[in-house]
Amino acid sequence: MELTINFIARKLQDSYGNVIAYNDLQKSFSSCRILKPGQVIDNTALYVVPAGCDDIDLLNQYPGLILTGPSWPLVNVPLIWIKDDVDPLEALAKTLDIIETLTLWSGEISKLLLDHVPTEKVAALLSEVTTNPFVYLDNSLHVRYMSQSDYLDKYSRKWKSLKTTGSFETETLATLISSGELDRINNSAKAWVCTDSKAFVMPMGLKTIMCDDNVYGYLMTVGCSQNPALCEIEPLEALGNLISRFIGHSRANIMP
Repeated sequence: MELTINFIARKLQDSYGNVIAYNDLQKSFSSCRILKPGQVIDNTALYVVPAGCDDIDLLNQYPGLILTGPSWPLVNVPLIWIKDDVDPLEALAKTLDIIETLTLWSGEISKLLLDHVPTEKVAALLSEVTTNPFVYLDNSLHVRYMSQSDYLDKYSRKWKSLKTTGSFETETLATLISSGELDRINNSAKAWVCTDSKAFVMPMGLKTIMCDDNVYGYLMTVGCSQNPALCEIEPLEALGNLISRFIGHSRANIMP
């Protein structure tokens, strides 16, 4: 499973705290390796830079880097900087674990969908890969699943209404429609972070579940701060795409 450099950096913060992503934050990678001069370069891999390797020309040949220690060479490629003195092999192991965890999770989601487990039960498994509150809605914006509802209803009356009634308040729906936000959501094929919402205060990660240009539902992660990077849209993108493929597969099997 491909993960953005920004998402990997966020997950590495759970282990190291002092982690920053630079340059192309949306560049995606599906593996991680130790950098060894002369090796064949894989453009889908992040490369952990060993201690003492500071050849700028060499480092700039790689698609993405993980650097450790209190300083780093001024390279022009996407990179993750772990500011602490960390064993590069440990950084490699933790990064591989992040990628493997999401890949295994994606495989389990696929299996459950093929076993015809209800999509609301499948959506609940987002909690395994994100700490953010999230909501799974049908195409009429009615709740199919809502995580951490106790936290959400204390945070805002809009979420309290969603928990209590299963739908947004009339005022919220009216704002979504009149502001053009709902059209923007319905026309977005990829997961994205909405930072300028008229209907909601905090940044939100959004993924529209579509098949053959028809909308079947929505996944939303609720940002717990004003930092858009905390919305973690990668799991939304993966889950939404898997549900969309399942819908397409199911429709194909029932067509005459």
